[in-house]
Amino acid sequence: MDVPSQSEIFMISGDERRLVPDGPAIVDTAGHRRDVPPKALDALHYVETALREGYAVQVSLLRHELPLREAALAAELSEEQVRSALPASGVPLGPDDSDEWVQLDQVLQLQRRIRASRREAAIDAYEEELEADKW
Repeated sequence: MDVPSQSEIFMISGDERRLVPDGPAIVDTAGHRRDVPPKALDALHYVETALREGYAVQVSLLRHELPLREAALAAELSEEQVRSALPASGVPLGPDDSDEWVQLDQVLQLQRRIRASRREAAIDAYEEELEADKW
């Protein structure tokens, strides 16, 4: 796994937090086993890979519902990107519209869509450049 240059947010739902019999575990040098939810392995693998590659790692706890500003910062999006996409993406505002609270998982879905769109645009531009170079 390559360590991306951007930060990553890992979130698991209530059902995904359950431990699985004979599932993944962390075992220390004394042989003590600590079971972990299967989806937690993605986060642990990311951290382990980053540390092995010489990166520093910061772990921050985030609530599932955040003010828009905090959610945008966590997802590496501008507040305007998130705010303008709210109606189109179905990301609901929280109980107090003046604070603009949003669900973090829905902002992360928006982030994934934006990244995918950027990747597609970059691939299209690259293919157009290759096509232009043929002539």
